[in-house]
Amino acid sequence: VDMLMHFLTMSVNDDVVASAAMVLHMLEVSSKGACLKIIQNGGASSLLVQLQRTRNNRVLLPVITALRAMVEAWRASQDDYEWCELRLFDGHDDAIEVLVGLLKKSDHDLLRLESSVVIYHMCTLQPQMMIRAGSAGAIESLVSLTEEPKQDGPGRLAQHWAVNALCVLLIAEENHERFTAAKGHLALVELLRTTRDGQVVEQAARALSNYMCTHRAQLQVALGGGAEALVSAVVRATESKAVDEAVMEQVCAAICNLTFENDANRIKVG
Repeated sequence: VDMLMHFLTMSVNDDVVASAAMVLHMLEVSSKGACLKIIQNGGASSLLVQLQRTRNNRVLLPVITALRAMVEAWRASQDDYEWCELRLFDGHDDAIEVLVGLLKKSDHDLLRLESSVVIYHMCTLQPQMMIRAGSAGAIESLVSLTEEPKQDGPGRLAQHWAVNALCVLLIAEENHERFTAAKGHLALVELLRTTRDGQVVEQAARALSNYMCTHRAQLQVALGGGAEALVSAVVRATESKAVDEAVMEQVCAAICNLTFENDANRIKVG
């Protein structure tokens, strides 16, 4: 681990950095203890520096993949006393901005997938990151990602995690104006209409629920066909052979938020 950290910290050779990151990733997913040691030795910060240093996708992909494994282990271990007080990006207060920057600049589906996953986990664990991520441009990039037509593969997974990340970022009301300006509500309504992926439907409905905390937001969603899309999602869910309770719960919650103290929207739904 110490040698790998040395390579990551000191090397500017792309092949060396990429190889070191790949080995780190293998260690992280195979041993929780090794992952803990990597973080304690500044692994996350070293990976972040490499994300800032290069635009070479051959380097960026293994680096962000290693960072994802690290962040996921960190999130999963919050009940462990060795992990709960651990500072992931020691000395780097711009981590979320670097990750959003990577998401904004990349057109590589795997890079956007990994970036979305890391942003999601970081904002879930550290709510103060939500507003900073929004200010850095995460909302616009994530909305754009949900709007792209996707087939199976990394692009579809990137879209899925973009919706997950939006769901978390919309917990912060400070991000709602950015979401409206980016026409994010229309993008999610369109996903509800077109996707047959139950997890995407569930998270899109949850994201709209988080957004519809004001009468104005209710109106925006209703004008975009949200009532019809949500009702259609309920009908599809009830017609399936096995009803997905998680999907039904979130879609029904979104309908409740859409119609709360709003007679016009109740009529649309009814």
